[in-house]
Amino acid sequence: MDLIITIKFKMSSMLSNILYLQDEGVDDSKLNLAIPIVLYSDLIEDMKYLSKDKLEELLVTLESDDKIIKNKLGVM
Repeated sequence: MDLIITIKFKMSSMLSNILYLQDEGVDDSKLNLAIPIVLYSDLIEDMKYLSKDKLEELLVTLESDDKIIKNKLGVM
């Protein structure tokens, strides 16, 4: 359960940063994220059915996407 909460906080933070980028005129589809933000709501619903290994894999992927987003924020 702690892993799900960690993932939800990570997604929330990333979504806030993406919304900021969108406000600055950045097209989030051009960020080449492994997990597009349009899938976040589906992921939140499906996380309760994922194994711990899959949740850990999801977190690693999100952290990689988060680096892409933060790099774009640093450029602005």
